[in-house]
Amino acid sequence: MTALPVAFRDLPAEAFPFTIELLNAGTREVVWSATVDGPAAVRVPGQDETGPGRKIARITFADGTVQEA
Repeated sequence: MTALPVAFRDLPAEAFPFTIELLNAGTREVVWSATVDGPAAVRVPGQDETGPGRKIARITFADGTVQEA
């Protein structure tokens, strides 16, 4: 598994709150979502909790910027 290029603790205060979503890659249905209010650990569920198939991670930052991977 590849490490993320940034840790949440490295983000500026203006980036918070942000929302993390996992989407089903085929349907783009949101299968999990969490809002992060500040620097903290966030538990992201595994495939056994989100259903079979590939997932896309989408992060929407406080300023409206969206990143998907």
